[in-house]
Amino acid sequence: MSDPKWPYALRIVHLQGGLCAISPPESQTVEIFASASLSNDPLIALSLQSYGELYYLLEEIELNPLGVEFYTDRRQQEGLEPSERRHFFRDSERIWHVEEAAQTWSQIAHTAVESSGDIRMMDLCRRIDFELRAASHKWFDISWSYGRILSALTKEGVFEEGVRLDNLFSFELYLSIHSFFSEIATLRDYFAEFVANYILVKELAKERGLYISKMSRLAIEFRKEPAISHPLADIIRLATSKDEKGWLNTLSAYRDLLLHHTPVSHPRGRSFVIQQSVKTRDGVSLPAIAFHLPDDPEVLKKERAGGGPLETLDEFIASSMKFEPNMDLESLRYCHHVLGKMALLSQEIAKFSPVPPTMPHITEKDILSVKGR
Repeated sequence: MSDPKWPYALRIVHLQGGLCAISPPESQTVEIFASASLSNDPLIALSLQSYGELYYLLEEIELNPLGVEFYTDRRQQEGLEPSERRHFFRDSERIWHVEEAAQTWSQIAHTAVESSGDIRMMDLCRRIDFELRAASHKWFDISWSYGRILSALTKEGVFEEGVRLDNLFSFELYLSIHSFFSEIATLRDYFAEFVANYILVKELAKERGLYISKMSRLAIEFRKEPAISHPLADIIRLATSKDEKGWLNTLSAYRDLLLHHTPVSHPRGRSFVIQQSVKTRDGVSLPAIAFHLPDDPEVLKKERAGGGPLETLDEFIASSMKFEPNMDLESLRYCHHVLGKMALLSQEIAKFSPVPPTMPHITEKDILSVKGR
């Protein structure tokens, strides 16, 4: 019989570099693997004192959780239903920001149609809900791609610290990064559309005869004089500032670079996955990989718009050999961080929604028919 204090749940915790922690159902053992495929032997094993200790324990040994997959039903474990995926982003004591934000926007959509019949607002809120979940799933695709590369290296026993590589799984990783930036940038624009047309209506959309649906356009309006005085205007002004290297400005530069100018595999020269171990707090070295985004997307955009940054094969080779890693731009971590920032921004925007989020309640009058009657 299962212990009610220890829920029946298989948890796969995605960690940096393709590593993962596996916590089996009703078990005090946690094992660290090179990917969640379980085709490799565990690298280290840990012991839990309680179900809720898992994330704190991983953080304590400096293997910070990035995302978690839950299998709480045997149908999920048998592949008949998908796992529940949750993006892990610690901000104070809260960790499930993406899922909470998606639920908030789903509930605002419900209120919009129930209280005022505003189908357009409902539609936009549902789009925000969808993109929050879509961007989260695309981040998990990046993490799984990391895991497949790492699993192949460790299973064959060919992991070599500091060596760069490009194997058959690398292309899958590049595609998942492109997909993530596509989804997260769409979400960015949905935020702008809601702010402009449902929160700052008088200041923007109506008075100036605009229907704003792009963050780039909203940022321009926020920089005009007289400056709009509103907490969201202040947040977005700073986040989209080129001078201040705002995080939304950087995100937009990467999106434009990868979707309009060049694949992430060769933004200037050739890019490679690097075999780069991570260490626990106790100094245990674990195999891992990293793939770094270019550190100058704005410059690269201008170079690509002019026909390309390189003119000779020697320049291409030299650029491909140059490698100066910036861990802030390690793609798995960067995309994880940006997704967390977007979830927090979405909750700030939701605070100023003209209608509050409300939970749908199904009553007998909502039931059309019952099977068997």
